[in-house]
Amino acid sequence: MHRGNVLVKRTKEEFIYFRFNNKDYHIKTYGVQATIVDFTLSRVTQKESHCLSHLDLNNLPWLFKGKGDIQFDVYRSMKNATKSEWHKFTPFTNVLWVNYLTVKTKIKGS
Repeated sequence: MHRGNVLVKRTKEEFIYFRFNNKDYHIKTYGVQATIVDFTLSRVTQKESHCLSHLDLNNLPWLFKGKGDIQFDVYRSMKNATKSEWHKFTPFTNVLWVNYLTVKTKIKGS
């Protein structure tokens, strides 16, 4: 993931609404709407067949050996969080990427 995965646009909507785990949420927009997209490290289940598609990062060992950018630390943290079971939903990995984006945005803005 990288900053290019974050789409930001202005909105006139005061709130955005969404449903997660059968619970409704509304969040104040402050005039900005952000969407995170990442097709490389995502997982998806096809609704009708329940077929799961994902990228098994165990097949990319070089990804965990990188140095010089916190992005590689995130990959290693993801590996620990998922216990290398990339097919499972592990929401903590999303927290790792939000933290990464926060740090990178802060560095870029300095």
